[in-house]
Amino acid sequence: MQQPIRILVVDDDQDLTRMFWLMLAKNGFEIMTAFDGETALVESRETRPDLVLLDIMLPGNLDGIEVCRQLRADPTLNSVSVVMVTARMDAETRKAAFSAGANDYWVKPIDRASLADRVRATLEAHRASLSHPVADAGVQPDNHPTLEPIVKMLAELAPKDLEEVRALVATKLAHRGT
Repeated sequence: MQQPIRILVVDDDQDLTRMFWLMLAKNGFEIMTAFDGETALVESRETRPDLVLLDIMLPGNLDGIEVCRQLRADPTLNSVSVVMVTARMDAETRKAAFSAGANDYWVKPIDRASLADRVRATLEAHRASLSHPVADAGVQPDNHPTLEPIVKMLAELAPKDLEEVRALVATKLAHRGT
């Protein structure tokens, strides 16, 4: 029997957390919750979720961006898919979230009807990025001189930026059917 996908919902808004729990549990996901950053890290280490839906503005000493950073720094959790779910729409916050290692960024309010589909799509894209890393694509710059500048650029990317490139490549390949 296949183990259900585990999702940790981290938000101080208990009504929103409850709504996420109800909508996702009825679609077969196993849901855990946390209402602050410290609890989110403890819960992540104990349960090893497949996905963390993480608000940015949290009470306590750790906001969502710092929680994301710490998840990415933990070798046992750095492959967990992290989606920032926030009311903040500014470009600076979005950039900070992706720099911290977020896989996606959703702006509240979240459409209830599409929540489970968005979760599945995010998990599929993240898994594809992990199984189709750019560095393992078999492309050698010696064999393809026109690719040499691209390979050099990829080598200089920060790990988070490389992860984004991998996700984009995986999505493109998936749409091509290769």
